[in-house]
Amino acid sequence: MISLRWDKRPKDVRSRLLKHASMLALLDSNINSELVEVSIYFTDDETIATLNEKFRGEKGPTDILSFPYNPPVRSSPRKPYFIGEIIISIPTAKRQAKECNRSLEDEIGFLVIHGVLHIGGYEDETEEGYNFMISKGEKIWSEVKEAYYNHLDSLSRGSKKPYGKEKTSEFRFH
Repeated sequence: MISLRWDKRPKDVRSRLLKHASMLALLDSNINSELVEVSIYFTDDETIATLNEKFRGEKGPTDILSFPYNPPVRSSPRKPYFIGEIIISIPTAKRQAKECNRSLEDEIGFLVIHGVLHIGGYEDETEEGYNFMISKGEKIWSEVKEAYYNHLDSLSRGSKKPYGKEKTSEFRFH
């Protein structure tokens, strides 16, 4: 299960795509998204700067912080294992999107995937690990967007199936 919490959600960012990107990143890490929970919190630069200094000893805002829970936490036998938390700064993501000439949704989607890959055990401390995670993140985000636009295309051709019910790619839109 993927839970998204926003201080203030930008209107041009679709939560549904972010959840599916998260699920694909978990699958890529060989983690069944139905058995686990990941919390993703979208906040401001001030909040993430405070957390960045507290947990990493670095001053100033960053784009993303990932906190894997090892071992995972389970509140009851009927609940999924809580495996981690991701915090993303919307203002930093906006600046990075502008610098890279891409949409805010693309930047946030990529950051969400990057954070989930960290929760899944991937690291980017080496150049090789960093390049691998960048490549993997771009591939997963591309797959999510392709499935979404293929679904919209099928609706425009007269499909009567409501959004969320038609199987696209290897996952379902909820």
